[in-house]
Amino acid sequence: MGQTIKSRNISLNFFEILACIMIIFIHAPFPGHIGEFITGLAKFGVPLFFAISGYYLYNEGITVENLRRKLNKRIKRILLLIILDIFIYLSILIFHNRNNLKEYFNSIISIYKIIEFLLFNHPLLGMTSWFLYAMLYAYVFLYIFAKMFLKNNFIIIFFICLAFMHPIVRIIMFKTELSFYGYALSSVILYLNWYFDALPCICLGVFLKKNKEMFEKINIKIDIVLIILFFILSGIAQICYANNNVSSNIHFSNIFCVSFIIIFTQKKPNLFSKLKFIENTGTWTMLVYILHPAMIFMVRKIVTNSFSEYLFPLVVAISTVIVVSAICYIIRIIKKRTQKNELTL
Repeated sequence: MGQTIKSRNISLNFFEILACIMIIFIHAPFPGHIGEFITGLAKFGVPLFFAISGYYLYNEGITVENLRRKLNKRIKRILLLIILDIFIYLSILIFHNRNNLKEYFNSIISIYKIIEFLLFNHPLLGMTSWFLYAMLYAYVFLYIFAKMFLKNNFIIIFFICLAFMHPIVRIIMFKTELSFYGYALSSVILYLNWYFDALPCICLGVFLKKNKEMFEKINIKIDIVLIILFFILSGIAQICYANNNVSSNIHFSNIFCVSFIIIFTQKKPNLFSKLKFIENTGTWTMLVYILHPAMIFMVRKIVTNSFSEYLFPLVVAISTVIVVSAICYIIRIIKKRTQKNELTL
């Protein structure tokens, strides 16, 4: 993300890896209440990704020009990842549903679907790719309003408040079933988008880094207890939501958990420095996020119907980690050979 290895927060990298693996268990869930609980635990993952993005986006004394330069690089990178994601999704679609492709494309191409995509970043192809589009939209927004973003703390506070308002507003809208000309607003306005999910958490990461000294007074032991507490509360909240037939991608406890994780890692940035494999995790975590839906599809095709529902998520997670680690290893080898060839010229 434009940071050197030495300037990166190694402890934050560790939690980034943990979050990435946990997200797999949202899309390949364990069964029953245990599955709901683990899903709740895992939902800190995406907010943490967004917050980490904001954390590395901000540096003390950063100018509007430098911020826009950073954002420009990130926008280009996200666009490349979106192209990769679309290619993977279309490959799965062609393999799985090649006889009904025309019907499928007719079902997703409509005025409402296009409006959802343009305004709320709901992807036309797949659902897990919403994260990439949300990040893209948030980056474009920050690029346009970079000066206001850096000079006015009110903007940052406003969007952070949206993250905390999200769970309440979502419950109200689901219970009241608000609609517009028969179109369910709750499923569009509040579900997996850039302004309620991505931008608030990016602002949270910026705020925590910008005000690092403010949070240094919190005792490290209290910080750890609060991380564990809000982590567990996320699992309990997910069970409660599921029992009341309310869908939510973010809980209050997720935001608090992410906040205290970042506060903790700022105090202990090199806690996991002995684990050399987590020094640079950006490519690895992003590939896990993009490729794990394909691994879910492949494992379902390979295993039999009698395959344990409890083993399935573990097999998907392990398979994804092995495949992505192999890809990253190959990328490192290619980079080293390229650099070596450049030095010999």
